Amino acid sequence: MLWIDYKKAYDMVPHSWILESVTLVGIADNIKRLLKNSMGSWKTELNAYGTMLDEVNICRGIFQGDSLSPLLFIIEIIQLTHMLR
Repeated sequence: MLWIDYKKAYDMVPHSWILESVTLVGIADNIKRLLKNSMGSWKTELNAYGTMLDEVNICRGIFQGDSLSPLLFIIEIIQLTHMLR
């Protein structure tokens, strides 16, 4: 028996696994390129007391609240499930 802990799952998915999962599912090349190119520009700002401290590249995880995120997460989980069988 195997248990998968979904706590913070959106934050922990490596971008490489997102791209691998959409490849395994057979997503069109133009969509894969769009994802790959957009992931390179995912950033967030660190702020303290109203002052921007730094900008950080996001190297893993899926954006919460993005309409594409649930679909990407399901694609990844399906692939993981197949691999674990």
